[in-house]
Amino acid sequence: MSNTLFTQPDILLIIGLIITILSACILLFKAFNTSIFWGLAYLFIPFASLLFIAVYWQKTYAAFLMSLLGVFLVVMSFVFHPEYLEILEEFSTDETIEESNQLVGARGFEPPTPTTPL
Repeated sequence: MSNTLFTQPDILLIIGLIITILSACILLFKAFNTSIFWGLAYLFIPFASLLFIAVYWQKTYAAFLMSLLGVFLVVMSFVFHPEYLEILEEFSTDETIEESNQLVGARGFEPPTPTTPL
């Protein structure tokens, strides 16, 4: 192991997160710049951001593509992380699934029953 502070996947992750956050701020600014309705809808209504991007594609395509680049870099940082496969194997074994099922059963988990008659 080297004594470096950040590995290449860590740098990809940091750059990807910065690009993604920056593009989200740009898109939010463009939504509020268009109208207060679009800005508030962008913040509070699910999928309104995608509708805003589709309706105002000429204004938003660069920031949208920038956000896709950021997400791509974040995903690639997880793919190239040296311990990524070990972590996936640890969580995907049958023993881990059986242990979680036993934990759920040990707590006595039951689905909630309705309190009012149907």
